[in-house]
Amino acid sequence: MCICSTLWTIYNVLHIFLFWTSCTLSYRLNNIKFNNVNGTKTFFNPSLIDRKNISYTSNFQLFDVLNHPAHENNNYLQHNENRLTYDDVLNDLKTQEVRVRFAPSPTGPLHIGSLRTYIYNYIFAKKNKGKLILRIDDTDSSRNNQDSLKDIFSSLNWIGLVWDEGVHRLNGDMYYQSNRKEIYKKFAQKLIDNNKAYYCFCRENIFTKFLSKIFKIKFNYKCKKCPKLSQNEIKTKLKNLKFIILLRSEGDDFDDFILVRRNGVSTYNFSSSVDDVLMNVTHIIRGSEHTNNLHKQEYLFNLLDYKCPKFVHLPLLHDEQKTKLSKRNPNSKDYTVKNLRLNGICRLPLINYLTFLGTRFISSNEIYEVADIIKMFSFDLLNNEPAVFDYKKLLHLNRKYINNLSIEEFKSEILSFQQFYNENKETEEDEMNTSLIMDQLLEIYQKRLVTLRDYFNLVNSALGYNYENLTKNKDEELDSGFKEWLKFELNLIFEKSKNSVDLHANFANLVNEAMVSGKKNLKHLRFLLTGEEVGPSLIDLV
Repeated sequence: MCICSTLWTIYNVLHIFLFWTSCTLSYRLNNIKFNNVNGTKTFFNPSLIDRKNISYTSNFQLFDVLNHPAHENNNYLQHNENRLTYDDVLNDLKTQEVRVRFAPSPTGPLHIGSLRTYIYNYIFAKKNKGKLILRIDDTDSSRNNQDSLKDIFSSLNWIGLVWDEGVHRLNGDMYYQSNRKEIYKKFAQKLIDNNKAYYCFCRENIFTKFLSKIFKIKFNYKCKKCPKLSQNEIKTKLKNLKFIILLRSEGDDFDDFILVRRNGVSTYNFSSSVDDVLMNVTHIIRGSEHTNNLHKQEYLFNLLDYKCPKFVHLPLLHDEQKTKLSKRNPNSKDYTVKNLRLNGICRLPLINYLTFLGTRFISSNEIYEVADIIKMFSFDLLNNEPAVFDYKKLLHLNRKYINNLSIEEFKSEILSFQQFYNENKETEEDEMNTSLIMDQLLEIYQKRLVTLRDYFNLVNSALGYNYENLTKNKDEELDSGFKEWLKFELNLIFEKSKNSVDLHANFANLVNEAMVSGKKNLKHLRFLLTGEEVGPSLIDLV
């Protein structure tokens, strides 16, 4: 009995392993197909900037979709606040205006990889006199986060590269995918009516669901029963059963993938493709992690009778350990835009660094204005290999930028940083005091800073008194005679000084006397006066 039980267990384990292997192999083979379209790499197409190649056809019947009440306020149907007709939309599709989009999901703070993608979209749009659309892909309600959404807007507004159309613009609410569910349903129904998609009422296989969730295995799926249902059978089942809507694929390139889930929410590939069609997107610039979606999206564009936009898939960003930077990686917290801001990184050095990362310009120490970057940049400059994010290099650019600012510009940067930091401080003790921002201190410290945060750290240590450091110091490290001498000299200075000019002159003499007696005494003088061993000139502090 024991032997039979063991053999049965081995049989089941082997069966699961073989099934997993076949599914994984199928998935990898499909990925190979996705990574190559028409036998060419999808990273950069040399014809990308050939605007004469841009043309559009749209014979798909959109009348009922465009006339849906939820669609009445759509910005791409507006021109000078006048409603366009369907013919106007078709004419717009035939124009040569470059239109790109940035469509983040509010599932976490804006990552530097996403910001890099936004910068490239902005540069490409401006270089080609086109439009940049900001759309929020928030169909995944289980992972959406309002704080993340606020962070996205805050980060994009801070970086200063302004989008032309979309959220926070005319009719901006219609650029949230969560407000466009009825539009996606209409498109799905149109595909069903044209026999390009079908309802599937089959229950999800518990075994495949388990493997998908635990081992992240994706399965090719083609329902054999539901596509053959009659109209009467479909009507009956729609009344009583939950369903998904599947695309009716042709051949073995990929499965009958889901367009609308059982909860009525459209999938990323479907909703994104529909929006790209309706928003007249001509070029899609995104990270190479989206390459796996390319084949399916091209198929969808074809079904929607829309010429496929041109794609640029950007090389990934890696950290210094050659690990992919991702907002889902718990170790990537330091690589969010918010965290860089809190650390005192300025926007222009960050734009320069992210733009030229992975190009020959990254070795340059120059910091260019945005207008110059737009003129200089081309996707031809980028390497195919993942770019390594070197924080030390960014700090070097940041230091150079701060050092070269005028005092007025530096003060403006400091004030903006202080406001943002205080709005995001963890405790009241972390608050940065406005009284520390004085012109005299700005002049003293500007050339010493690597980040804006350094300013407050240095000023606090210089003007404050670090008593904790002093109490930790061993008595034998400070000569008792030196302490008594300093106490005597300070009392004498206050007695002799009639005003601030006298105080400055008398204290300067004290510092010079300490310098003459040796660096050790000067170091002790600073430590006893401030509680710190390093800092700016004591004369400057007076």
